[in-house]
Amino acid sequence: VVADSGARRIHLVAHSMGGLVSRYYIKSLGGSTTVDSLIMMGTPNYGTSLANVASFLTFGSCIGIDACNQMAAGSSFLAGLNAGDDTIGSVRYTSIATSVDLVVTPYQNAFLANDGNIANITVQGQCFLRLPGHLGLIFDGAVVDGVKDALRNETVRMNCFAI
Repeated sequence: VVADSGARRIHLVAHSMGGLVSRYYIKSLGGSTTVDSLIMMGTPNYGTSLANVASFLTFGSCIGIDACNQMAAGSSFLAGLNAGDDTIGSVRYTSIATSVDLVVTPYQNAFLANDGNIANITVQGQCFLRLPGHLGLIFDGAVVDGVKDALRNETVRMNCFAI
């Protein structure tokens, strides 16, 4: 994208596993030099108990899906990704979660350690009547409003009345 666009740095907006892939790119594939900001929605940064249950019920196979194994709390993939600094380099990180997420459980697993360049935001912390689920995060007007703020490098303030 950098080569095709001519941009010096890019912004990544990701949902769920896409946030983990983006973090892996930043940490392990040199992305810290090209990514300006990473905005994640419903990303199981510290795993999800749902994947652990799937693994347990399928005798450790996690129904044969690599991403399921990687998203399990305590997986070797997450251990490597979360070793050391959660937020690499000068990349600005934003993690938006919903307390009613039934995929990222517990929902707090979406948050990264705060070392000064992460904004961990719960939708209900700003808009207590908004209840987007895991997939609903990408369709919710208030969340979209917050993503726009993060892209502009502004404090994320969701418009609770956005459609």
